[in-house]
Amino acid sequence: MPLTNDPPEVPAVYAQGMAEFIEKFTSTVPDDMYTLPIDEQRRLYRSLPTTFPYRRPPGLRVDDAVLPGPDGDVRVRVYRPATPAGPGVLCYSRGDGFCLGDLDTHDTVAAELADRTGYPVVFVDVRSAPEHPFPAAVHDLRAVIEALAERPDRFGIAPGPLGLVGDSSGGNLMVANCLLARDRGGPDIACHGLVSPVLDFFRWHDEGPDAPILSSGEMRFYASCYTRNPQELLDPLVSPLRTARFDGLPPATILATELDSLRQDAVDYAQRLIDAGVRVELRVEPGLVHAPLRARSMCPAAARAWEDFCSSVGRLLRQADPALHPPLVAGAAD
Repeated sequence: MPLTNDPPEVPAVYAQGMAEFIEKFTSTVPDDMYTLPIDEQRRLYRSLPTTFPYRRPPGLRVDDAVLPGPDGDVRVRVYRPATPAGPGVLCYSRGDGFCLGDLDTHDTVAAELADRTGYPVVFVDVRSAPEHPFPAAVHDLRAVIEALAERPDRFGIAPGPLGLVGDSSGGNLMVANCLLARDRGGPDIACHGLVSPVLDFFRWHDEGPDAPILSSGEMRFYASCYTRNPQELLDPLVSPLRTARFDGLPPATILATELDSLRQDAVDYAQRLIDAGVRVELRVEPGLVHAPLRARSMCPAAARAWEDFCSSVGRLLRQADPALHPPLVAGAAD
């Protein structure tokens, strides 16, 4: 798809089932939820699995574990498919404004990611802002990523390529960890997959565009929770699009949606990766709103987009397996 930042047509043309999804979503998580005390916000947000119930795919083995982190223990949940696609593992980070979720709010997303790709998924329960602002969540993820690279057997996983997957704020954390892995000599990241990532918080410092289920007020509030001062909004690990460079990053697959105020971040990031010589696949799905993974049972287009994204992630990880795709050796064909 051509890269473009043109705004969506107004009035918005929703994909089938999307208007009903928005109505149901906002009946649980109202547009002004960010004005409530953080504990009340979490209560409402963590009721979303009841509003949109999904079941884990059958055949998965699921275990919870605790790993030592930089400032204490980090909880993880490990999903192992019944029939693995091959050696390799995916590390997943949820989208929740850095503040709201837990292992249960995105449990079935991580479970489906494992089932659809055929690779084990390690879902990291990073510490939440505002109690634990930047860079706590980045460091929690890095601790788990390093453990996966150095001792995958601790998770019951065989050695193999390591991929990172995150949606919305979780996508931000995964890009930050790709940058850290490049700049600190590892570990080797085979690929990264992003859904509706937020990669430029600075543009929300004063105001920004509103979109269904994601207002500029929300973005400003969650940015203020995640960062301790406006200067941190320009940190390359907070707003990579502002000050980071992208050469040497792993291949990426990105799912963006047409009717999302964060679409600009996804499109800009894809273009910056291309300019840096990084292989990237971008999909901008028409008629869908921000991070539509909860709509996959109500909206056929959202279900297809999620299936295509998982297929793309799995394909990137398989391509990184030297046993399946050995590196070319000069003169080997002579």
